[in-house]
Amino acid sequence: MTRFHYMTARCPIGCEAWLMPSWLRTHRGRCVGHPWVDDLPDEVVVPAPMASLLLPMLPQSIVDGANPPTVSDSRRDHLAHDFSHGCRVRSPVEGVPARRWLRVATAVVETKGLSAVGRILTPEGFEQLEQELIEPGSAICCPDCGEHLTTRGLEIHRSTSSACGWRQAAAEVRHLWAGGWRDPYNVKGAPLTWSELTATIRWKRRLCTVDFTRWTAVLLKP
Repeated sequence: MTRFHYMTARCPIGCEAWLMPSWLRTHRGRCVGHPWVDDLPDEVVVPAPMASLLLPMLPQSIVDGANPPTVSDSRRDHLAHDFSHGCRVRSPVEGVPARRWLRVATAVVETKGLSAVGRILTPEGFEQLEQELIEPGSAICCPDCGEHLTTRGLEIHRSTSSACGWRQAAAEVRHLWAGGWRDPYNVKGAPLTWSELTATIRWKRRLCTVDFTRWTAVLLKP
């Protein structure tokens, strides 16, 4: 999405959204008090043709049939019951991220067959099969968002994941905030529009921007 707004007011409640100053009052009345990325479920897409093999053997409690992979609305009802096009699942093992669980599950199906799927539904079975089938050091947790990834997939993930990109930007803002930077809305006498902020050297030399997914945050060094 094109960034057509430079946001100069940061929500003070905790969601870390950046807004036009005129939107702040309305936003505070409906702010949830935490970042939107904290509400993202830990799910992973099981792609076809693996989905048609694996999912019928899993407990329905971990299969998100109501939210299949993004498709046109006209096909959603069909995909909720037809796993040949893929589906979203949660990890059945507590404390194991969905993406990590699926990687082991895929290796189990490919090397041991469907009869071994039941073993990856328990902590003990999952741990044994992960140690047996997954090469040590081939996986890593993203340092920005904690997502479980293959080592080779980290760079692509960091550049393409909107949730990870949001967390990277939020971390940069927190770092700047700790160093004394503030949004113009909280700097006495500061202009509140981009054109005014960039009109004079006085403000331009104190200016910093941070790109989020759908907006650009603006900060000033007091």
